[in-house]
Amino acid sequence: MPASSTRLIPTLARWLRRAALPVAAAATLAACGGGDRVEPFKPNRIFIFGDEYSAIDTTTGAKYSVNVPNTSGSGAAYYCAQNALWVQYLVNEHYGKELDACPIGLASTPNAFLQAQPDWTTDNVISAINATSFASDDLVVVLVGVNDITGSALNDAQLEAKAQELGRRVRALADSGVHVLLVNVPKIEESPDFSSYGTRRALYNNGLRSLNGLGSNVDGRRVAFLQSDALITDLKDSNYNMGELCPSNTDSTPGACDSNAISGISSTSSYVWSWGAWLSPNTHSLLGSRAANQVDNNWE
Repeated sequence: MPASSTRLIPTLARWLRRAALPVAAAATLAACGGGDRVEPFKPNRIFIFGDEYSAIDTTTGAKYSVNVPNTSGSGAAYYCAQNALWVQYLVNEHYGKELDACPIGLASTPNAFLQAQPDWTTDNVISAINATSFASDDLVVVLVGVNDITGSALNDAQLEAKAQELGRRVRALADSGVHVLLVNVPKIEESPDFSSYGTRRALYNNGLRSLNGLGSNVDGRRVAFLQSDALITDLKDSNYNMGELCPSNTDSTPGACDSNAISGISSTSSYVWSWGAWLSPNTHSLLGSRAANQVDNNWE
C-alpha cells in the first residue's frame, strides 16, 4: 500500500477543529511558558524520548493505542502510520519530518528519531539523552514518567527527586542551546485502571517544574512546556467517555487492541483511553494538536 494511503492524519479542516477543542486549550497555553515570544525556530532534526506514549514497534508496527492490521499480505503486521501517535502528528504533520520508526515518504532519509520503549523510566530517558549528540538547531521532545509513577521501585520522595532530575537535564539542554518540548504525564487517575495514582502523578509533574527541577522561571525561549494532564481534564469536562476501548487488553500484547477489536463500539472517537494508561487515537490527535500549538506559541 502506498505510504500516503496508510496515513490517517486529518485534513486541515479536521486539524483545525481538533485544535480548537476544547476551548480551554488557550488558557493552558498561556500557563505553559509561552508568554515570551522570541525569534522563530524551525528544527533541522527532531529527537523524541519517552515510553509507551510514544513507542512504535519497528518490527510489527504496533503502538500502545488502537492498531490497524495490515491486510495487504506483506510488510509489518500493523500500519504504523494509521491511528497516528501524538508525536507522529507533531513530527509528520506539523514539521513535515520523516520519522525513522515509521517512514511515510516525506524525506529520502529520516530527520526525526524515536527513542521510546515500553517500560522505559526517567532513568532510561536520561541515559538515552546523555548518549545522544545534539546541535543548536535540534528539537528534543520528552514525555516520560508513567512507569516511575505506577512502579514500586520509587517511594514518593524518590519519585519527586527523579522528576526534578529530568527537569534539570532539560534545563541543561536548553542552556546548551537546544530547544526542548517537555510534556508532563497525562492524568492517568482518570483511567479506570489507575484511579489510585493521582497523588503520585501530581507529585511527579510538580517535580518537573519545581525550583530543584526545570525551575519556575523558564521563559520559553528554548523550553516549551506542555500540560497533557490539562488535556485529560478538558476532555472529562467536555463529557468525553472516560472508559477504555479495549478494557481486556494487556501491555504484553499491544497489537491485540486493533480496529477489529473495537468494531462493535459506536462513537469510538469519544473515548479518552485505549486501555490502561494508554491514550485513544483521538486523544493522541488532540495531544498532537496541542503540542503543535505549544511549539508555535513559543517559537513562531
